[in-house]
Amino acid sequence: MTAIRRGVSAAVLAALVVMLACGGDRGVPSLGEGRLGSRLATGGDIADSTLVYTFRPYTRGGTVKDLFNFFYFEGDTVCFSFPLTGGAAHGAVKAVFVDSARGISVEAERLEVVEGKIYGFSLVGSLMEKFFHAELAAPAPGDGYSCKDIPFEVRCTIELPGGAQERRLKGAFRIEYRDAK
Repeated sequence: MTAIRRGVSAAVLAALVVMLACGGDRGVPSLGEGRLGSRLATGGDIADSTLVYTFRPYTRGGTVKDLFNFFYFEGDTVCFSFPLTGGAAHGAVKAVFVDSARGISVEAERLEVVEGKIYGFSLVGSLMEKFFHAELAAPAPGDGYSCKDIPFEVRCTIELPGGAQERRLKGAFRIEYRDAK
């Protein structure tokens, strides 16, 4: 009887070791509900869920492209983060920002796939340049796109052997300017 118990105990222990070593939750990858924001914390969580970007007043004139370059060099980001169960290779994951009204899709400038998370971002200036591409040569508008919601969607896709899995996050960011004093 003792030998049988030891055999069963050894088999149970071996099964637990295999499950832990192989990662019990590393089955088919699955994306959870994501979040949007303006800043990521270390590890890929959203640290600031605000999507309002405040810039110093833009007074240089020029073209719409000049204005968007001004935003770009400020370095503000539109971020996303999705919880991930199971494992996913970086090459199997894609994230894009979409302007549905104009039919424009832009790959995320930064995309990270780490244990338990997919996260990334694009710069505000880059998104504005892509979303308003047809206006780049026009004179910069006096309002500098101030206080207008810029709707977008993030689509995160994992390619799987049986087909793709996709999650979508809808949001809008807004540009504002500090009072000139």
